[in-house]
Amino acid sequence: MSSSEYDVFLSFRGMDTRTTFTDHLYHSLKRVATVFRDSEGLERGKEMSELFGVIERSEIFIPIFSGNYADSKWCLQEIERIVKVAVEGERRRLILPVFYRTEPTHVRHQTGPFEAPFRKHEEDDKVEEETVKKWREALSIAAGFSGYERKNASYLMDSSRMLHIFKEDITITNTGEGTCMLQRILQNNSVLIVLDDVDQVEQVEALD
Repeated sequence: MSSSEYDVFLSFRGMDTRTTFTDHLYHSLKRVATVFRDSEGLERGKEMSELFGVIERSEIFIPIFSGNYADSKWCLQEIERIVKVAVEGERRRLILPVFYRTEPTHVRHQTGPFEAPFRKHEEDDKVEEETVKKWREALSIAAGFSGYERKNASYLMDSSRMLHIFKEDITITNTGEGTCMLQRILQNNSVLIVLDDVDQVEQVEALD
């Protein structure tokens, strides 16, 4: 395992995926890694600064971009800090975006379901123009990493096949450092990753 407190940090919009996709992904990854999701790692009412600290202590970031992601200022602050840590920090870390019922171009250019929320943020007197600009830039950068789309269907794979796919992504994004870490995390383990329209636990159990 890595020396960080968390191997994987999940960023997601609770109302979209907390009890479905994100929950399935979380429990699958927990088989082989330490995984953070704010529902259990951060008590309600804590300051955003504490969440930033968790991000600093994480190695791999999986933002799950869903239709209502950009509605949440919390999520946008989260992705801004993730990009800052992963891309601009002293050492590069890995971002693996998942596009859940949305398209990479929607996230990258803030169109589709991301367009209206940003108009709302720009019209909000409590949100500074520079802040909205940083949110846009963070989304564009994160969506530029090679990731996974819902249309890729479902994957039930052993660690070697999973590593092969991850290595292809890492090569594309020039984040070779992540390869060694993923090898350490996934070596000799099996992981289930569901990237499809799966909303019932029974559907996942049927794949085992």
